[in-house]
Amino acid sequence: MIIDQHRLKRQDLGLTRWKNAGFSGILQFATGVGKTFVALRAIHALHKRGKIETVTIVVPTIDLKDQWLEEIANFHIKAKCQVFVINTAAKYYDVLNCDLLIIDEYHTAAATTFRKVLKIKRKMTLALTATVERADNLHKILIKSCPVVDKISLEEALENEWISPYVIFNLGVDLPPDQLEEYKAVDIRFKGSVARQFRGIADAKLALNNHDGRGGLAKLYFSLIRKRKTLCKENPNKLKVLAELLPHFNKCGFIFAPSKQICNDLERISKGVILSYHSGNSVKKNRALLKNFKDGRTKSRFLATVEKINAGLNHPKSSLGIIIAGDSSKLKNIQRIGRLIRKIPGKKAVIINLYSKHTQEVYWLEKRLGDQYEKSLFVSSAKELITKLNELNE
Repeated sequence: MIIDQHRLKRQDLGLTRWKNAGFSGILQFATGVGKTFVALRAIHALHKRGKIETVTIVVPTIDLKDQWLEEIANFHIKAKCQVFVINTAAKYYDVLNCDLLIIDEYHTAAATTFRKVLKIKRKMTLALTATVERADNLHKILIKSCPVVDKISLEEALENEWISPYVIFNLGVDLPPDQLEEYKAVDIRFKGSVARQFRGIADAKLALNNHDGRGGLAKLYFSLIRKRKTLCKENPNKLKVLAELLPHFNKCGFIFAPSKQICNDLERISKGVILSYHSGNSVKKNRALLKNFKDGRTKSRFLATVEKINAGLNHPKSSLGIIIAGDSSKLKNIQRIGRLIRKIPGKKAVIINLYSKHTQEVYWLEKRLGDQYEKSLFVSSAKELITKLNELNE
């Protein structure tokens, strides 16, 4: 394996800043820069110097647990390492004790059910994430417990060629006429009367939880939001566009779908080219699916998922992501792009956003892309998109 010395020095700078912060802090590094590698080097160096003996590593998914265990073995780590999925770590936080606590995908620890991992007894804390910021502002709790000590942005990683370049395409898809009329009716009802009764989602949640007499209206508020979102995300014409596009792709990658059922439908319709990979499957089945996908010798080239692979899945060969169920979350967008941009010489990743035209999904697209919105490319049809993709491959 060829070591990128410039990247290694930059990673070492992050560890130095972490050390200077008292061995407690967040390394906010873009996906593909090597957060796991940095953490393993920290474990190795601290153990070699006699600073640590025990390490507890907390991860959000079983898949990430498997990856960490594999990497620990490959790195020949001699410290005593335990890897826990975050729900287990939160359940047994009061009996866990270690010299070094590593929390991977640190932003997940903000959830109320998982926050107890911050109480695990330890001497040092290394938190890892591509972005700690959350739309619900709960990242403020995380930063108070463990501050950001170093950042490597997506832009810095691209400039230094530590990740593969990528291009974002946006393709608007018409809702069927009957569903468009239904969407308009829901939207008018929501914006015209219900939404005006609250000062935003936070106020509606307050009314829902405090039983202040507005509970019924708050329930309707969220019911209309869910209905509008479902109509946008489960636009059947998106699947028709996807079926038109798939024969033209010789790459492998991920399809981010709105529901487990649609993931299952995509596997059935594609006859195994797409594998349905989600939390509704057993752990054993998902491991088998992932092995099949990574094999590279089968016809299975895509994993269809809801949110299961947003964080952490390492498959550098994947270079195509199709988002048929997006929302306004910048965090999810960063995570999904991160699944596709791990460095491989000559690779150029492609992200395709399918959104329902003339709906709230247009706003969600702009919000989640943020600064990337102006750089993304809009196409008017699947045919135009195929032409653009062919030009990229020339």
